Amino acid sequence: MFFCVDIRFSIPYWLAFLICNPNLTSLSIGIQFHPSKILTPKKPTPVTVLGLRLVIWKPQLSDYRVFLDKCPHRLAPLSEGRVDEKTGNLMCSYHGWEFDAQGICTRIPQAENPQIVTKNQKNLCALSLPVRQENDLLCVWLDANSTQLANDTPLANSSIYFSGLSASR
Repeated sequence: MFFCVDIRFSIPYWLAFLICNPNLTSLSIGIQFHPSKILTPKKPTPVTVLGLRLVIWKPQLSDYRVFLDKCPHRLAPLSEGRVDEKTGNLMCSYHGWEFDAQGICTRIPQAENPQIVTKNQKNLCALSLPVRQENDLLCVWLDANSTQLANDTPLANSSIYFSGLSASR
């Protein structure tokens, strides 16, 4: 199941949609955005979907990405971090851990031996959610294991939106 969200509205429409569709097996959310007004490519943007805190950010050489808004180290909000100018990675503001576009930790400044990071990368990941971007529509699948569904789902007509996303800044 796939539907879109216009960030200008509020939660009650979500509830109505979910009540009317009790047999959902996978929930995917489309976030309509205007990059120049809402998202800043060099700064992570926090959003909340159904109480789930997410961060939208843009790597230097890639499309927008969406992670859970918490660093796996100390659960600090990644939205309070920044996109590193040299690497293009998302950097946590708390201890400076860096995550690439797939959520893999690529740098821990406090690690005395850089091989520790390389050896344990799979255990040090930020949770990356599948996304697709087309024109001014950023589609986000809230199940991290739904990459194939994200690739196979035709995007909805951009004139159809359900509301329910709150953006915070």
